[in-house]
Amino acid sequence: MRAMTSLPNNRYLLTRLQREWTLISSRRSSVERASAWRLTPRVIGSLDELLVLTGLGPGPVDPSSDETMRKLVAVARHDDLAARVVLQRMLPGLSTIAKRHSAGFNSQLDALDELLSVAWAVIRSFSIETRDRYVIKNLLRDCEHQAFLKSRRRRMVHELTDPADLDAPMNVDESDQEPLGTIVDLLGQAQKAGMAEADIANGDGVAVNDTEARYGENESPA
Repeated sequence: MRAMTSLPNNRYLLTRLQREWTLISSRRSSVERASAWRLTPRVIGSLDELLVLTGLGPGPVDPSSDETMRKLVAVARHDDLAARVVLQRMLPGLSTIAKRHSAGFNSQLDALDELLSVAWAVIRSFSIETRDRYVIKNLLRDCEHQAFLKSRRRRMVHELTDPADLDAPMNVDESDQEPLGTIVDLLGQAQKAGMAEADIANGDGVAVNDTEARYGENESPA
């Protein structure tokens, strides 16, 4: 099985997400927008610093990290960049889940792609009002359930979906790629996989095409 750290090309969503994160994590417009959420009194210099404040990284977890995560997920319901930060925060946990379910796939990265194809909808529809504790664990549990445990989802992926549709690379020039553009592609892949538009839409009922349009209004490439 190919190691999770091996990211050979754009075939895998993880490769594109990590490259996108490199582009946006220190971008001034992204940091200013994240600072405006006022999730913490601490001044942040990058989105990576925000990930640490939500509990990512080695060492003991600060008791305030779950509260910061709760606030971030609340913002993510209506803000694409906040949802992208939540997704980045979830990647280590999603990788662990993918390893657990990799037996039915060609590689662990293929299993991770299945998780990523449902993660955005899970983030945007998560009910923080009724599940305001252990937020990251609940998000990961929901993704695992949607991707691997629902018989309907398994039937769609293994019987109805052409793998070529899910694995089509993004043919874009990296220098011209807009931040969060990978998410639009990710949603499109989920739609091709057979997910209902109601599952793909966010809490306000905004689906794939609306996400692309809204991003154009909220964030301009620096």
